[in-house]
Amino acid sequence: MRQAGCSTCAHRVGPRHGRTPPTTPPPLAPPLAPARPPASRGRAGQDGPVADGEQGSGQAGDQGGGAPVVRDAPERDRYEVHDEQGRLAGFAAYQRARGLVVMTHTEVDPAYEGRGLGSALVRGALDDLRAQGTAVLPLCPFVGAYIARHPEYRDVVYRAPASRGTD
Repeated sequence: MRQAGCSTCAHRVGPRHGRTPPTTPPPLAPPLAPARPPASRGRAGQDGPVADGEQGSGQAGDQGGGAPVVRDAPERDRYEVHDEQGRLAGFAAYQRARGLVVMTHTEVDPAYEGRGLGSALVRGALDDLRAQGTAVLPLCPFVGAYIARHPEYRDVVYRAPASRGTD
């Protein structure tokens, strides 16, 4: 799998790192809402799962048959995005802390590059966490950049309380 923005991470998967992702995902929690942006967020005339200025690869394997599915996999401390056939395409790792979720790393399989699945994954995770009333601390550069490009998610970002310490 290709990293979607982190420069170093302990969660590396792929032939270069000696670990490969599972070919079929184990049963997971029920899917969240479809990972497609509402019409007001996407571009006019845009169709398929490609989002926010990202271009489809146009390769033979790039089938736009349906929306990707984003699921929370709490047993693995991550959100996962699956393609139309249910195959694992990427994940966003997190750590839960008191009152917030720390987004630490995002990866998308190279076979799915250019299809907007990284953005769909982050959008689905942020929508789910917002619905739960949980704040997000985006340590992963990809998640941080997504939030910077989408100001409608700034309300989800964790704001540390002001320090009351004195010298």
